Amino acid sequence: MDENQYRTLIRSIGISSGLIPTSIQQDRVNSFNVLEQFKHYNKVVPKKSQGQQPNDLVNAMRVAKSCLDLLSAGSHQLDNVNLTTPTKLYALSGIAEFVRTRYYVEYIQESDRTSLRASILAAARNILLGSNTASSTNPHLAAASAEQAILGSKIASLLSNMIVNDFPQRWMNLYGDVFLPGETGLWSLDAKVCMKALSYVVEDCTDSEFNAKISTSRRNDVLIGLNEISSQLLPQMFALLSDQYSTLSSCRERMGQMIEFLATQNRTIHQMTTDEQNEYNSVNSKYQAAVCLLSQCLATCERFCAYMPLDWMVCVASKTIVTPTHDFVSAYLHMLRDKEKSIHINSAACLDALSLRKLEKEAWLKFMTSLPNAIAEANNEHMKQGNNNPSMSEEDMLVEQLSFHRALSKLLSQILSSHIQYLTTDKEIMKGTGEKVQSLGTFLQLMTEMVGHPSGHLCAEQINIWTTLLRDPQISKKQWMMPFLPRVLVAYIDHMVRIRWEDIYEGTHKFSAIVEESWDGKEEYESWL
Repeated sequence: MDENQYRTLIRSIGISSGLIPTSIQQDRVNSFNVLEQFKHYNKVVPKKSQGQQPNDLVNAMRVAKSCLDLLSAGSHQLDNVNLTTPTKLYALSGIAEFVRTRYYVEYIQESDRTSLRASILAAARNILLGSNTASSTNPHLAAASAEQAILGSKIASLLSNMIVNDFPQRWMNLYGDVFLPGETGLWSLDAKVCMKALSYVVEDCTDSEFNAKISTSRRNDVLIGLNEISSQLLPQMFALLSDQYSTLSSCRERMGQMIEFLATQNRTIHQMTTDEQNEYNSVNSKYQAAVCLLSQCLATCERFCAYMPLDWMVCVASKTIVTPTHDFVSAYLHMLRDKEKSIHINSAACLDALSLRKLEKEAWLKFMTSLPNAIAEANNEHMKQGNNNPSMSEEDMLVEQLSFHRALSKLLSQILSSHIQYLTTDKEIMKGTGEKVQSLGTFLQLMTEMVGHPSGHLCAEQINIWTTLLRDPQISKKQWMMPFLPRVLVAYIDHMVRIRWEDIYEGTHKFSAIVEESWDGKEEYESWL
Protein backbone atom coordinates (compact mmCIF):
# COMPACT_ATOMS: atom_id res chain seq x y z
CA MET A 1 0.00 0.00 0.00
CA ASP A 2 1.60 3.26 -1.15
CA GLU A 3 1.25 6.68 0.51
CA ASN A 4 -1.69 7.82 -1.62
CA GLN A 5 -3.64 4.64 -0.94
CA TYR A 6 -2.89 4.97 2.76
CA ARG A 7 -4.11 8.58 2.92
CA THR A 8 -7.26 7.71 0.96
CA LEU A 9 -7.97 4.81 3.29
CA ILE A 10 -7.31 6.82 6.46
CA ARG A 11 -9.44 9.68 5.22
CA SER A 12 -12.29 7.27 4.48
CA ILE A 13 -11.98 5.83 8.00
CA GLY A 14 -12.07 9.34 9.47
CA ILE A 15 -15.19 10.31 7.50
CA SER A 16 -16.99 7.05 8.29
CA SER A 17 -16.19 7.34 12.00
CA GLY A 18 -17.27 10.99 12.13
CA LEU A 19 -13.88 12.32 13.22
CA ILE A 20 -13.47 14.11 9.89
CA PRO A 21 -16.72 16.07 9.50
CA THR A 22 -18.39 16.44 6.12
CA SER A 23 -21.82 17.61 5.09
CA ILE A 24 -21.70 15.99 1.64
CA GLN A 25 -23.54 12.68 1.43
CA GLN A 26 -21.49 11.53 -1.54
CA ASP A 27 -18.29 11.78 0.53
CA ARG A 28 -19.72 9.34 3.06
CA VAL A 29 -20.86 6.97 0.29
CA ASN A 30 -17.45 7.09 -1.38
CA SER A 31 -15.72 6.47 1.96
CA PHE A 32 -17.87 3.43 2.60
CA ASN A 33 -17.10 2.06 -0.86
CA VAL A 34 -13.35 2.60 -0.36
CA LEU A 35 -13.37 0.73 2.94
CA GLU A 36 -15.37 -2.17 1.53
CA GLN A 37 -13.27 -2.41 -1.62
CA PHE A 38 -10.00 -2.39 0.34
CA LYS A 39 -10.85 -5.64 2.19
CA HIS A 40 -12.85 -7.25 -0.62
CA TYR A 41 -12.08 -10.80 -1.71
CA ASN A 42 -14.09 -13.92 -2.38
CA LYS A 43 -15.03 -15.28 1.04
CA VAL A 44 -17.01 -18.26 -0.30
CA VAL A 45 -14.31 -20.94 -0.28
CA PRO A 46 -14.79 -24.64 -1.13
CA LYS A 47 -13.84 -27.27 1.43
CA LYS A 48 -10.35 -28.64 1.01
CA SER A 49 -11.76 -32.17 1.00
CA GLN A 50 -13.57 -31.41 -2.26
CA GLY A 51 -10.23 -31.21 -4.08
CA GLN A 52 -10.79 -27.68 -5.44
CA GLN A 53 -8.28 -24.87 -5.01
CA PRO A 54 -9.43 -21.39 -3.95
CA ASN A 55 -8.82 -18.75 -6.55
CA ASP A 56 -8.52 -15.75 -4.21
CA LEU A 57 -6.03 -16.92 -1.56
CA VAL A 58 -3.34 -14.44 -2.64
CA ASN A 59 -5.75 -11.50 -2.44
CA ALA A 60 -7.06 -12.66 0.96
CA MET A 61 -3.49 -12.87 2.30
CA ARG A 62 -2.76 -9.40 0.91
CA VAL A 63 -5.75 -7.94 2.77
CA ALA A 64 -4.75 -9.70 6.00
CA LYS A 65 -1.16 -8.44 5.73
CA SER A 66 -2.29 -4.87 4.98
CA CYS A 67 -4.65 -4.91 7.98
CA LEU A 68 -1.85 -6.30 10.12
CA ASP A 69 0.42 -3.43 9.01
CA LEU A 70 -2.29 -0.94 10.02
CA LEU A 71 -2.69 -2.71 13.35
CA SER A 72 1.06 -2.76 14.06
CA ALA A 73 1.60 0.93 13.33
CA GLY A 74 2.00 3.09 16.43
CA SER A 75 -0.51 5.78 15.45
CA HIS A 76 -2.56 7.08 12.53
CA GLN A 77 -3.11 10.79 11.92
CA LEU A 78 -4.39 12.88 9.05
CA ASP A 79 -4.37 16.69 9.06
CA ASN A 80 -3.76 16.74 12.85
CA VAL A 81 -6.77 14.47 13.46
CA ASN A 82 -5.98 11.38 15.55
CA LEU A 83 -7.51 8.37 13.77
CA THR A 84 -5.60 5.66 15.64
CA THR A 85 -8.53 3.96 17.38
CA PRO A 86 -10.95 3.75 14.41
CA THR A 87 -8.11 2.63 12.11
CA LYS A 88 -7.07 -0.17 14.46
CA LEU A 89 -10.71 -1.21 14.86
CA TYR A 90 -11.03 -1.39 11.07
CA ALA A 91 -7.82 -3.42 10.85
CA LEU A 92 -9.03 -5.80 13.57
CA SER A 93 -12.32 -6.33 11.72
CA GLY A 94 -10.44 -7.15 8.51
CA ILE A 95 -8.18 -9.67 10.27
CA ALA A 96 -11.16 -11.21 12.08
CA GLU A 97 -12.97 -11.74 8.78
CA PHE A 98 -9.92 -13.51 7.37
CA VAL A 99 -9.52 -15.74 10.45
CA ARG A 100 -13.14 -16.88 10.11
CA THR A 101 -12.71 -17.97 6.47
CA ARG A 102 -11.49 -21.32 5.18
CA TYR A 103 -8.40 -19.59 3.80
CA TYR A 104 -7.09 -19.38 7.35
CA VAL A 105 -8.63 -22.61 8.64
CA GLU A 106 -7.66 -24.95 5.80
CA TYR A 107 -5.50 -23.48 3.06
CA ILE A 108 -2.64 -21.32 4.32
CA GLN A 109 0.69 -22.95 5.14
CA GLU A 110 1.36 -23.85 8.76
CA SER A 111 4.39 -21.55 8.84
CA ASP A 112 2.26 -18.66 7.53
CA ARG A 113 -0.42 -19.35 10.13
CA THR A 114 2.13 -19.41 12.95
CA SER A 115 3.78 -16.22 11.72
CA LEU A 116 0.44 -14.43 11.29
CA ARG A 117 -0.72 -15.49 14.75
CA ALA A 118 2.54 -14.31 16.35
CA SER A 119 2.29 -10.96 14.56
CA ILE A 120 -1.31 -10.50 15.66
CA LEU A 121 -0.40 -11.24 19.29
CA ALA A 122 2.57 -8.89 19.18
CA ALA A 123 0.48 -6.07 17.72
CA ALA A 124 -2.33 -6.72 20.22
CA ARG A 125 0.18 -6.67 23.09
CA ASN A 126 1.55 -3.31 21.97
CA ILE A 127 -1.96 -1.87 21.57
CA LEU A 128 -3.05 -2.98 25.03
CA LEU A 129 0.16 -1.80 26.66
CA GLY A 130 -0.17 1.57 24.93
CA SER A 131 -3.85 1.84 25.87
CA ASN A 132 -3.14 1.10 29.53
CA THR A 133 -0.37 3.69 29.61
CA ALA A 134 -2.51 6.29 27.86
CA SER A 135 -5.51 5.73 30.12
CA SER A 136 -3.37 6.13 33.24
CA THR A 137 -1.79 9.41 32.08
CA ASN A 138 -4.59 10.92 29.99
CA PRO A 139 -6.50 13.74 31.73
CA HIS A 140 -9.59 12.67 29.75
CA LEU A 141 -9.63 9.34 31.59
CA ALA A 142 -13.18 8.34 30.67
CA ALA A 143 -12.60 8.72 26.92
CA ALA A 144 -9.29 6.85 27.09
CA SER A 145 -10.90 4.02 29.07
CA ALA A 146 -13.76 3.80 26.57
CA GLU A 147 -11.32 3.49 23.65
CA GLN A 148 -9.34 0.87 25.57
CA ALA A 149 -12.54 -1.11 26.26
CA ILE A 150 -13.56 -1.07 22.58
CA LEU A 151 -10.13 -2.18 21.36
CA GLY A 152 -9.91 -4.80 24.11
CA SER A 153 -13.28 -6.26 23.19
CA LYS A 154 -12.30 -6.53 19.52
CA ILE A 155 -8.98 -8.16 20.37
CA ALA A 156 -10.72 -10.61 22.69
CA SER A 157 -13.15 -11.58 19.93
CA LEU A 158 -10.28 -12.09 17.45
CA LEU A 159 -8.30 -14.08 20.01
CA SER A 160 -11.27 -16.35 20.71
CA ASN A 161 -11.69 -17.02 16.99
CA MET A 162 -8.05 -18.05 16.69
CA ILE A 163 -8.33 -20.31 19.75
CA VAL A 164 -11.44 -22.01 18.37
CA ASN A 165 -9.77 -22.56 14.98
CA ASP A 166 -6.26 -23.58 16.10
CA PHE A 167 -6.25 -24.87 19.66
CA PRO A 168 -4.96 -27.39 20.63
CA GLN A 169 -3.66 -29.22 17.53
CA ARG A 170 -2.16 -26.22 15.73
CA TRP A 171 -1.60 -24.01 18.77
CA MET A 172 -0.13 -26.23 21.44
CA ASN A 173 1.60 -23.35 23.22
CA LEU A 174 -1.55 -21.30 23.81
CA TYR A 175 -0.94 -21.04 27.54
CA GLY A 176 2.63 -19.82 27.05
CA ASP A 177 1.70 -17.36 24.28
CA VAL A 178 -1.34 -15.79 25.94
CA PHE A 179 -1.79 -16.62 29.62
CA LEU A 180 1.66 -17.30 31.07
CA PRO A 181 2.86 -14.56 33.46
CA GLY A 182 6.13 -12.94 32.48
CA GLU A 183 8.99 -11.58 34.56
CA THR A 184 6.88 -8.57 35.57
CA GLY A 185 4.11 -10.83 36.90
CA LEU A 186 1.74 -9.60 34.21
CA TRP A 187 -0.04 -11.91 31.80
CA SER A 188 1.36 -12.26 28.28
CA LEU A 189 -1.70 -10.34 27.12
CA ASP A 190 -3.92 -7.98 29.10
CA ALA A 191 -5.67 -10.09 31.77
CA LYS A 192 -9.08 -8.51 31.16
CA VAL A 193 -8.87 -9.30 27.44
CA CYS A 194 -7.80 -12.87 28.21
CA MET A 195 -10.76 -13.34 30.53
CA LYS A 196 -13.18 -11.99 27.94
CA ALA A 197 -11.68 -14.22 25.22
CA LEU A 198 -12.07 -17.27 27.47
CA SER A 199 -15.72 -16.34 28.00
CA TYR A 200 -16.29 -16.24 24.24
CA VAL A 201 -14.51 -19.57 23.73
CA VAL A 202 -16.52 -21.33 26.45
CA GLU A 203 -19.79 -19.95 25.07
CA ASP A 204 -18.97 -20.94 21.49
CA CYS A 205 -17.79 -24.44 22.38
CA THR A 206 -20.47 -25.47 24.87
CA ASP A 207 -23.70 -24.15 23.37
CA SER A 208 -24.54 -24.21 19.66
CA GLU A 209 -26.94 -21.28 20.16
CA PHE A 210 -23.92 -18.99 20.56
CA ASN A 211 -22.12 -20.19 17.44
CA ALA A 212 -23.74 -22.88 15.29
CA LYS A 213 -20.94 -22.78 12.68
CA ILE A 214 -18.45 -24.68 14.85
CA SER A 215 -18.50 -28.44 14.35
CA THR A 216 -19.04 -30.79 17.25
CA SER A 217 -15.60 -32.37 16.84
CA ARG A 218 -13.94 -28.93 16.94
CA ARG A 219 -15.87 -28.01 20.09
CA ASN A 220 -14.77 -31.21 21.77
CA ASP A 221 -11.14 -30.70 20.76
CA VAL A 222 -11.07 -27.17 22.22
CA LEU A 223 -12.75 -28.25 25.47
CA ILE A 224 -10.36 -31.18 25.88
CA GLY A 225 -7.44 -28.81 25.31
CA LEU A 226 -8.76 -26.32 27.88
CA ASN A 227 -9.15 -29.14 30.37
CA GLU A 228 -5.51 -30.09 29.80
CA ILE A 229 -4.24 -26.59 30.69
CA SER A 230 -6.79 -25.99 33.47
CA SER A 231 -4.37 -27.13 36.19
CA GLN A 232 -2.15 -24.18 35.18
CA LEU A 233 -4.86 -21.70 34.26
CA LEU A 234 -7.21 -21.99 37.25
CA PRO A 235 -4.64 -21.28 40.00
CA GLN A 236 -3.55 -18.26 37.98
CA MET A 237 -7.15 -17.05 37.73
CA PHE A 238 -7.62 -17.51 41.45
CA ALA A 239 -4.43 -15.54 42.11
CA LEU A 240 -5.77 -12.80 39.83
CA LEU A 241 -9.04 -12.68 41.79
CA SER A 242 -7.18 -12.53 45.10
CA ASP A 243 -4.67 -9.90 44.01
CA GLN A 244 -7.26 -7.61 42.46
CA TYR A 245 -9.59 -7.90 45.44
CA SER A 246 -6.69 -7.06 47.75
CA THR A 247 -5.87 -4.06 45.56
CA LEU A 248 -9.50 -2.96 45.61
CA SER A 249 -9.70 -3.23 49.42
CA SER A 250 -6.40 -1.46 50.08
CA CYS A 251 -7.17 1.37 47.62
CA ARG A 252 -10.64 1.88 49.08
CA GLU A 253 -9.18 1.99 52.59
CA ARG A 254 -6.51 4.47 51.49
CA MET A 255 -9.07 6.77 49.83
CA GLY A 256 -11.23 6.59 52.96
CA GLN A 257 -8.27 7.61 55.11
CA MET A 258 -7.57 10.55 52.80
CA ILE A 259 -11.17 11.73 52.99
CA GLU A 260 -11.17 11.39 56.80
CA PHE A 261 -7.96 13.43 56.97
CA LEU A 262 -9.58 16.16 54.88
CA ALA A 263 -12.65 16.11 57.12
CA THR A 264 -10.49 16.78 60.21
CA GLN A 265 -9.27 19.93 58.47
CA ASN A 266 -12.78 20.94 57.32
CA ARG A 267 -11.87 20.34 53.68
CA THR A 268 -13.43 18.29 50.89
CA ILE A 269 -11.87 16.39 47.99
CA HIS A 270 -12.43 19.51 45.87
CA GLN A 271 -10.09 21.47 48.17
CA MET A 272 -7.06 19.18 47.90
CA THR A 273 -3.62 20.47 47.17
CA THR A 274 -1.99 19.49 43.87
CA ASP A 275 0.08 16.73 45.49
CA GLU A 276 -2.94 15.39 47.38
CA GLN A 277 -5.04 15.43 44.23
CA ASN A 278 -2.39 13.56 42.25
CA GLU A 279 -2.08 10.90 44.95
CA TYR A 280 -5.86 10.55 45.22
CA ASN A 281 -6.24 10.23 41.44
CA SER A 282 -3.48 7.61 41.31
CA VAL A 283 -5.12 5.49 44.03
CA ASN A 284 -8.55 5.93 42.43
CA SER A 285 -7.21 4.80 39.03
CA LYS A 286 -5.84 1.61 40.59
CA TYR A 287 -9.15 1.12 42.37
CA GLN A 288 -11.23 1.48 39.20
CA ALA A 289 -8.89 -0.81 37.24
CA ALA A 290 -9.16 -3.49 39.93
CA VAL A 291 -12.97 -3.21 39.95
CA CYS A 292 -13.21 -3.59 36.16
CA LEU A 293 -10.83 -6.56 36.09
CA LEU A 294 -12.66 -8.25 38.97
CA SER A 295 -16.00 -7.83 37.21
CA GLN A 296 -14.68 -9.38 33.98
CA CYS A 297 -12.97 -12.21 35.85
CA LEU A 298 -16.22 -13.01 37.67
CA ALA A 299 -18.11 -12.94 34.35
CA THR A 300 -15.66 -15.53 32.98
CA CYS A 301 -15.93 -17.61 36.14
CA GLU A 302 -19.70 -17.60 35.74
CA ARG A 303 -19.28 -19.25 32.31
CA PHE A 304 -16.94 -21.79 33.85
CA CYS A 305 -19.42 -22.49 36.65
CA ALA A 306 -22.25 -23.01 34.16
CA TYR A 307 -20.55 -24.96 31.35
CA MET A 308 -17.14 -26.37 32.26
CA PRO A 309 -16.36 -29.48 34.35
CA LEU A 310 -17.63 -29.08 37.89
CA ASP A 311 -14.27 -29.87 39.44
CA TRP A 312 -12.89 -26.66 37.93
CA MET A 313 -14.74 -24.65 40.58
CA VAL A 314 -15.78 -27.12 43.28
CA CYS A 315 -13.81 -29.72 45.22
CA VAL A 316 -15.41 -33.00 44.14
CA ALA A 317 -14.38 -35.91 46.37
CA SER A 318 -10.72 -36.80 45.63
CA LYS A 319 -10.83 -35.93 41.92
CA THR A 320 -10.20 -32.23 41.77
CA ILE A 321 -7.74 -29.71 40.47
CA VAL A 322 -9.10 -27.09 42.86
CA THR A 323 -6.93 -27.28 45.97
CA PRO A 324 -7.92 -25.69 49.31
CA THR A 325 -5.66 -22.76 48.42
CA HIS A 326 -7.71 -22.20 45.24
CA ASP A 327 -11.20 -22.37 46.73
CA PHE A 328 -13.33 -20.44 44.24
CA VAL A 329 -16.58 -21.02 46.15
CA SER A 330 -15.17 -19.38 49.29
CA ALA A 331 -13.96 -16.47 47.16
CA TYR A 332 -17.44 -15.97 45.68
CA LEU A 333 -18.99 -16.11 49.16
CA HIS A 334 -16.51 -13.53 50.44
CA MET A 335 -17.11 -11.13 47.55
CA LEU A 336 -20.85 -11.03 48.23
CA ARG A 337 -20.04 -8.17 50.60
CA ASP A 338 -18.66 -5.84 47.92
CA LYS A 339 -21.18 -3.66 46.10
CA GLU A 340 -18.82 -1.85 43.74
CA LYS A 341 -19.83 -2.30 40.09
CA SER A 342 -22.17 -5.19 41.01
CA ILE A 343 -19.35 -7.46 42.21
CA HIS A 344 -21.73 -8.93 44.80
CA ILE A 345 -24.35 -9.67 42.12
CA ASN A 346 -21.75 -11.26 39.82
CA SER A 347 -20.52 -13.41 42.70
CA ALA A 348 -24.09 -14.51 43.41
CA ALA A 349 -24.48 -15.35 39.70
CA CYS A 350 -21.42 -17.65 39.90
CA LEU A 351 -22.89 -19.43 42.92
CA ASP A 352 -26.27 -19.65 41.19
CA ALA A 353 -24.68 -21.26 38.12
CA LEU A 354 -23.02 -23.84 40.37
CA SER A 355 -26.28 -24.51 42.21
CA LEU A 356 -27.90 -25.56 38.93
CA ARG A 357 -25.25 -28.26 38.42
CA LYS A 358 -25.43 -31.74 39.90
CA LEU A 359 -23.37 -31.16 43.03
CA GLU A 360 -22.12 -33.99 45.16
CA LYS A 361 -23.66 -34.14 48.60
CA GLU A 362 -20.55 -32.83 50.39
CA ALA A 363 -20.39 -29.79 48.09
CA TRP A 364 -24.12 -29.17 48.52
CA LEU A 365 -23.83 -29.31 52.31
CA LYS A 366 -20.97 -26.80 52.12
CA PHE A 367 -23.20 -24.45 50.13
CA MET A 368 -26.08 -24.84 52.56
CA THR A 369 -23.99 -24.28 55.68
CA SER A 370 -21.78 -21.47 54.33
CA LEU A 371 -24.33 -19.28 52.57
CA PRO A 372 -26.29 -17.98 55.59
CA ASN A 373 -23.12 -16.79 57.35
CA ALA A 374 -21.73 -15.26 54.15
CA ILE A 375 -25.01 -13.43 53.45
CA ALA A 376 -25.20 -12.19 57.05
CA GLU A 377 -21.65 -10.81 56.81
CA ALA A 378 -22.43 -9.22 53.46
CA ASN A 379 -25.60 -7.63 54.83
CA ASN A 380 -23.72 -6.23 57.84
CA GLU A 381 -21.07 -4.77 55.55
CA HIS A 382 -23.71 -3.19 53.30
CA MET A 383 -25.53 -1.76 56.33
CA LYS A 384 -22.26 -0.32 57.63
CA GLN A 385 -21.61 1.36 54.28
CA GLY A 386 -25.18 2.68 54.24
CA ASN A 387 -24.88 4.07 57.77
CA ASN A 388 -21.82 6.03 56.67
CA ASN A 389 -24.15 7.93 54.34
CA PRO A 390 -26.53 9.98 56.55
CA SER A 391 -28.72 10.96 53.59
CA MET A 392 -29.65 7.31 52.86
CA SER A 393 -32.75 5.99 54.64
CA GLU A 394 -33.52 2.33 55.37
CA GLU A 395 -35.90 2.21 52.39
CA ASP A 396 -33.24 3.74 50.15
CA MET A 397 -30.85 0.95 51.16
CA LEU A 398 -33.51 -1.66 50.34
CA VAL A 399 -34.04 -0.07 46.93
CA GLU A 400 -30.30 0.02 46.24
CA GLN A 401 -29.92 -3.65 47.21
CA LEU A 402 -33.06 -4.93 45.44
CA SER A 403 -31.21 -6.61 42.54
CA PHE A 404 -28.79 -8.26 44.96
CA HIS A 405 -31.56 -9.50 47.28
CA ARG A 406 -33.48 -10.86 44.32
CA ALA A 407 -30.36 -12.72 43.11
CA LEU A 408 -29.90 -14.17 46.61
CA SER A 409 -33.52 -15.29 46.82
CA LYS A 410 -33.15 -17.08 43.49
CA LEU A 411 -29.84 -18.63 44.62
CA LEU A 412 -31.30 -19.99 47.86
CA SER A 413 -34.27 -21.44 46.01
CA GLN A 414 -32.08 -23.11 43.37
CA ILE A 415 -29.79 -24.75 45.92
CA LEU A 416 -32.71 -26.63 47.45
CA SER A 417 -34.83 -27.26 44.35
CA SER A 418 -31.92 -28.68 42.32
CA HIS A 419 -30.89 -31.08 45.11
CA ILE A 420 -34.16 -31.94 46.82
CA GLN A 421 -33.19 -35.61 46.75
CA TYR A 422 -30.51 -34.97 49.38
CA LEU A 423 -33.23 -34.02 51.84
CA THR A 424 -35.35 -37.11 51.30
CA THR A 425 -32.48 -39.61 51.21
CA ASP A 426 -30.53 -38.36 54.24
CA LYS A 427 -31.45 -40.40 57.32
CA GLU A 428 -30.24 -37.73 59.74
CA ILE A 429 -32.40 -35.04 58.11
CA MET A 430 -35.43 -37.32 57.93
CA LYS A 431 -35.08 -38.17 61.63
CA GLY A 432 -34.86 -34.46 62.43
CA THR A 433 -31.71 -34.61 64.54
CA GLY A 434 -28.07 -33.63 64.15
CA GLU A 435 -25.98 -30.78 62.78
CA LYS A 436 -27.40 -31.12 59.28
CA VAL A 437 -30.91 -30.33 60.57
CA GLN A 438 -29.57 -27.28 62.38
CA SER A 439 -27.86 -26.07 59.20
CA LEU A 440 -31.03 -26.72 57.20
CA GLY A 441 -33.06 -24.79 59.77
CA THR A 442 -30.73 -21.79 59.49
CA PHE A 443 -30.97 -21.98 55.71
CA LEU A 444 -34.79 -22.14 55.73
CA GLN A 445 -34.90 -19.29 58.25
CA LEU A 446 -32.92 -17.11 55.83
CA MET A 447 -35.25 -18.06 52.98
CA THR A 448 -38.27 -17.21 55.15
CA GLU A 449 -36.86 -13.79 55.99
CA MET A 450 -36.28 -13.04 52.32
CA VAL A 451 -39.85 -14.07 51.45
CA GLY A 452 -41.02 -11.29 53.76
CA HIS A 453 -39.20 -8.65 51.69
CA PRO A 454 -41.47 -5.75 50.57
CA SER A 455 -40.79 -6.57 46.89
CA GLY A 456 -42.94 -9.39 45.53
CA HIS A 457 -40.13 -10.47 43.21
CA LEU A 458 -38.23 -12.12 46.06
CA CYS A 459 -41.38 -14.02 47.00
CA ALA A 460 -41.90 -15.14 43.40
CA GLU A 461 -38.35 -16.50 43.14
CA GLN A 462 -39.13 -19.02 45.91
CA ILE A 463 -42.68 -20.07 45.08
CA ASN A 464 -41.61 -23.25 43.28
CA ILE A 465 -39.38 -24.57 46.05
CA TRP A 466 -41.94 -23.95 48.80
CA THR A 467 -44.59 -25.64 46.69
CA THR A 468 -42.27 -28.61 46.16
CA LEU A 469 -41.51 -28.87 49.89
CA LEU A 470 -45.18 -28.74 50.85
CA ARG A 471 -46.23 -31.29 48.23
CA ASP A 472 -43.56 -33.81 49.17
CA PRO A 473 -45.19 -36.35 51.54
CA GLN A 474 -41.90 -37.04 53.36
CA ILE A 475 -40.90 -33.41 53.93
CA SER A 476 -44.20 -31.61 54.55
CA LYS A 477 -44.90 -33.48 57.80
CA LYS A 478 -41.44 -33.06 59.31
CA GLN A 479 -41.19 -31.12 62.54
CA TRP A 480 -38.34 -28.96 61.27
CA MET A 481 -40.64 -27.57 58.54
CA MET A 482 -43.42 -26.41 60.85
CA PRO A 483 -41.89 -23.16 62.26
CA PHE A 484 -41.46 -21.62 58.80
CA LEU A 485 -44.82 -22.32 57.19
CA PRO A 486 -46.90 -19.59 58.93
CA ARG A 487 -44.51 -16.82 57.93
CA VAL A 488 -44.27 -18.11 54.36
CA LEU A 489 -48.05 -18.29 53.98
CA VAL A 490 -48.51 -14.82 55.48
CA ALA A 491 -45.90 -13.39 53.09
CA TYR A 492 -47.58 -14.90 50.03
CA ILE A 493 -51.01 -13.73 51.16
CA ASP A 494 -49.69 -10.20 51.69
CA HIS A 495 -48.24 -10.08 48.18
CA MET A 496 -51.48 -11.39 46.66
CA VAL A 497 -53.28 -8.25 47.84
CA ARG A 498 -53.39 -5.89 44.87
CA ILE A 499 -51.53 -2.61 45.34
CA ARG A 500 -53.38 0.57 44.35
CA TRP A 501 -51.04 2.10 41.81
CA GLU A 502 -52.43 5.56 42.57
CA ASP A 503 -50.86 5.24 46.03
CA ILE A 504 -47.51 4.53 44.38
CA TYR A 505 -47.76 7.59 42.14
CA GLU A 506 -48.74 9.79 45.07
CA GLY A 507 -46.09 8.29 47.35
CA THR A 508 -48.58 7.39 50.08
CA HIS A 509 -47.76 3.67 50.06
CA LYS A 510 -45.16 2.88 52.72
CA PHE A 511 -42.99 1.01 50.19
CA SER A 512 -43.54 3.23 47.15
CA ALA A 513 -39.87 3.46 46.21
CA ILE A 514 -39.35 -0.32 46.40
CA VAL A 515 -42.48 -1.05 44.35
CA GLU A 516 -41.46 1.48 41.69
CA GLU A 517 -38.01 -0.10 41.52
CA SER A 518 -39.54 -3.59 41.22
CA TRP A 519 -41.90 -2.86 38.30
CA ASP A 520 -41.79 -0.33 35.47
CA GLY A 521 -45.46 0.50 35.77
CA LYS A 522 -48.96 -0.65 36.54
CA GLU A 523 -49.21 -2.87 33.45
CA GLU A 524 -46.06 -4.83 34.34
CA TYR A 525 -47.24 -5.19 37.94
CA GLU A 526 -50.67 -6.43 36.84
CA SER A 527 -49.03 -8.95 34.50
CA TRP A 528 -46.76 -10.20 37.30
CA LEU A 529 -49.65 -10.49 39.75
